[in-house]
Amino acid sequence: METLTKAHCLSDGNKRFAMLAAERMAELNGATLVMPLKAIRLSGDTAMDSEDAMRDEIQLWFKTHMARNDTELSVMLEERMGEE
Repeated sequence: METLTKAHCLSDGNKRFAMLAAERMAELNGATLVMPLKAIRLSGDTAMDSEDAMRDEIQLWFKTHMARNDTELSVMLEERMGEE
């Protein structure tokens, strides 16, 4: 995700493309990303940060939004429903 975001492969939409690729990778590995719309955002400042800082922010984001099994998915969906 970091590489796709920083490489600027596309003229526009690099972060969105990286997010879709990450979602697909999670799916292929048996996980589900649970994301409210407001969570689908990496700060603009993050793209300018060091690679280590960006990697740390991405790892934290995934830990917060990835369900690795049905139990975690149920809990996360219930929490998200309570937020809306």
